[in-house]
Amino acid sequence: MAATDSAGRVDHVLTVDLEEYFQVGEFADVVTPAEWPSLPSRLQPSVGRLLDLFDEAGVVATFFADEWVAGHHRAVIQQLVRKGHELGVKSSLRAGDPPREAGAYRTDVRHARARLEDIAGRSVFGHRGGHGTLSRRDEIGLDILIEEGFLYDSSAADSWMAHLVGDRKPIPRVVERPFGDLLTLPVARASVLGVPLGPAGRMLRQLPYPVARKCLARHERNGQSAVLKIRSWEIDPYQPRLSRALGVRLRHYGGLERMLPRLARLLSEFSFTSVERRFGLSRDDGDEDGAWDEKLGAAGG
Repeated sequence: MAATDSAGRVDHVLTVDLEEYFQVGEFADVVTPAEWPSLPSRLQPSVGRLLDLFDEAGVVATFFADEWVAGHHRAVIQQLVRKGHELGVKSSLRAGDPPREAGAYRTDVRHARARLEDIAGRSVFGHRGGHGTLSRRDEIGLDILIEEGFLYDSSAADSWMAHLVGDRKPIPRVVERPFGDLLTLPVARASVLGVPLGPAGRMLRQLPYPVARKCLARHERNGQSAVLKIRSWEIDPYQPRLSRALGVRLRHYGGLERMLPRLARLLSEFSFTSVERRFGLSRDDGDEDGAWDEKLGAAGG
């Protein structure tokens, strides 16, 4: 059964991907990483608006950042820590299959975590993939995360996790791998009439508000916490336009002006907290037999 707040509402999980608008995969053929430093940054004001909203709602969230964002926005990372929010690593690569890709992936997540921990002065043990969700070809990525000491991943698709654990157990799921166990937190996905549409966070700005609301309500009826993912640039309707392609305009720019007020409404109607608070995680957690079952049971998972 999911943990509840003082009013008896289910505690959902609020996560934010710290991204500049020009880092999005939609623009990979328009702007290269070498050009990122020359583009106007919009991250700090967006984070400031989110923090004001979270303060007003009394919410603590988990923020994921890659090494580039951490290195270029130290003040933002430090501000998040001062406000009591949690940090997680956002990888910029996929593990893939070839050994050289796996090695680059390991280096990427290792360096990103080291940078975050150095800036924040605290342990970071959560991970989220940077390019879509993990898939079957990325199972090696889970092994790398376990070997590197991460406690949870919040990027794998729900259907793929069902493949790994053998059924559709309630979120969170514990994936057992040769090198240990990893807690997996699939991002909530909205649907209409049973047809999956995409991450509930993106649907919050692109579709009528009830679509995202019903997604969270469905989780509550099932006694589960939904993991809501939003991206920092999604609340910035004034960001520079990098592409005029119709598909990009619909996917990336659609509904930006609606995101912040709708998020505020969602926070007023549902209870949210961070990953570590929701599931009672700490660096002392391990993969001993039964350790996760005991931990999740105590957290109400």
